[in-house]
Amino acid sequence: MPLLKLNNNKETTLYVWNATESFMELIDLVPKALALHISDNNKLVKRKIEKLIQTRLLINAQIDPLIVEYNINGKPRIKNSKKFISFSHSNDLVALLVSNKECGIDLEKENQKIKRIAPKFLRKSELLLIGNESIAWIWCIKEAIFKYFGERVFFKRDIRVDKIDFLKKTANATYCGIFGSGKFELKLERFGNYYLAYTIGFTAE
Repeated sequence: MPLLKLNNNKETTLYVWNATESFMELIDLVPKALALHISDNNKLVKRKIEKLIQTRLLINAQIDPLIVEYNINGKPRIKNSKKFISFSHSNDLVALLVSNKECGIDLEKENQKIKRIAPKFLRKSELLLIGNESIAWIWCIKEAIFKYFGERVFFKRDIRVDKIDFLKKTANATYCGIFGSGKFELKLERFGNYYLAYTIGFTAE
């Protein structure tokens, strides 16, 4: 069952699933036809498990998985709907964001890879924002913004994280790139050594 279901406001709902079930247990949680389709179209068991959980989360959110389509870059969209969705996964956690507005979400477990690639996405001014906190926060914020657009976003050049309030679990960022310029507001969540950020609005300038 979902680890968390956070009803944040009337516009946005966040679902997070802790993948403790086996592959066979997950198959029993989705309609047989969908389980067969997932199994036939994904070679790796890890990918099959991820897709099964995504399907179950969509069902929990009362969204028909069959009307979810993906563009060439993998950004999901609900056909003929005014609602928007975004997925993210990291190790044992899978997240689904459902919103009345365009959205983006990222979930990341603390790992050494983020530290190794930090020079590619982290500005010096952003390092001052996090203090003793993990730089995974900055990665998640920028990845959530990337997934909002779905393509052609350069983390270090296009996105500047301006403020993080760890008590209120919010962040503000500025975007300037091929899609124009403007401000992002984001929400933050943490589950042990997992970090999560998602967009709740973009104001174009």
